[in-house]
Amino acid sequence: MKININISLQPENFENLENIVDMDAKQFADVLKDVGLFQKLIEPEEFYEKVEENPLDFLKKFEEASEVNNWSNKCKVKLIGRYLKGNAKFWFEDLSETNY
Repeated sequence: MKININISLQPENFENLENIVDMDAKQFADVLKDVGLFQKLIEPEEFYEKVEENPLDFLKKFEEASEVNNWSNKCKVKLIGRYLKGNAKFWFEDLSETNY
């Protein structure tokens, strides 16, 4: 799991830096959401549908990442295809379109 946190280090941000460091990723995402900002904190893993990969593990990790990133269900439906590769991507693209 890859975590990206980009904070502009302007002088006014230094006084709050200690509070930010003490937050976990979910708390930080909530703060960003409260002020109307979006940050992709966790990059979901890619899924290829290989024998050694478990689709339920992929979905669980994708759901965890989407929760931390504050993605709506509509956003998750649009983004999940980016993390499917190979046969999994072909399968996903063959599904009939559903409106959410």
